[in-house]
Amino acid sequence: MGVVVYSAAQPMPEGTNNHGDLLAALRSDPELSAPDMHLLLVDLPMTPPGLPGPESGFSIAFALLQPHSRGSVRLVSNDPLVPPSIDPRVLTDERDMAGMLTGLSMAREIGGSQALAPWRKDEVLPGAQVTSDAATRAFLNRDVGTYFHGIGTCRIGTGQDAVVDTQLRVHGIHGLRVVDASVMPSIPGANTNATVLAIAERAAAMITGEDLQASDAGQDNILRGFTGPNVTVESGGRCDDEPCDNTARHSTAPRGPIRASAPTRTGPGRKLIRP
Repeated sequence: MGVVVYSAAQPMPEGTNNHGDLLAALRSDPELSAPDMHLLLVDLPMTPPGLPGPESGFSIAFALLQPHSRGSVRLVSNDPLVPPSIDPRVLTDERDMAGMLTGLSMAREIGGSQALAPWRKDEVLPGAQVTSDAATRAFLNRDVGTYFHGIGTCRIGTGQDAVVDTQLRVHGIHGLRVVDASVMPSIPGANTNATVLAIAERAAAMITGEDLQASDAGQDNILRGFTGPNVTVESGGRCDDEPCDNTARHSTAPRGPIRASAPTRTGPGRKLIRP
C-alpha cells in the first residue's frame, strides 16, 4: 500500500468509521474485467514510520488487490520462540510497480481536485517536487508497505509445496488443521475477510461432520474466492475417472494457468467432463 499525504488547510472533522469513510475499487487499466486497485480516503496523515508529517491532514492510500510479487515466511530454527524470516519482496515484479505508479497518479488526481481545495494545503508526501519517473519509482520503493491482507503461507493443495490438504489438515501432522487466510492458494480480488468466513464455515462443517447439502455451496464459496482470469468454478461436474462434487478448471484466458491447488479433486492430466 502506498499513500499520498496532504497537510490540512483547516481543522479536519473526525470520521465515523475508523477514520476511513470512503473506499473506491478502481481499474488501473480500463481493459481489465474487474477492479484491481483500492483507493482509501482517510482523515488523518498516514505518514510511513520514520518520516515527518503534518499534525493535521488527510491521506489517500492506494493498493493493488492481486499483486504479482511473492514474499516468503520461513522457519530459521526448531525453537518456536525464534522469530521466522519474513521477506515481503514488495514490488519485485515490474507489473506491480506499473500498477502502483498508476495508483499514485490516481491518488494525486483526486487529492489535487477542486473538490478538496478547501481542505488541502500542501502535498507533503511524496511532495510536489516528485514528478519524474525515476523519482516516483524511488518514492514507491522506499515507502510502499503492506495492505495487511497477507495470504498463502499454508497453501492448500496436494503437491509437495502444499501445507494443508483439501480438508485443511496439515500434511504429516495428526489432529492439526489450519483455518485462516494462510490456506488460500491465490489472492482474492478483495479484502480477505469474507473469504476467510467462507473457509471457516466450511471447516466447521468438516470438523463437526455436519451434513452440508450446502456442501456444494460451501465449497463453491471457498473456490469462488480463488477464481481469477484463468480459473472457472463449476459445481456438479465430474472428472473423467471419478465423481467430483466441485471442480475448478483452467479457462482459455490468454494469461496462462495460475499455479494453485484449490479444494478440488481434479489434477494434472485429468479432464473435466460436464455432467
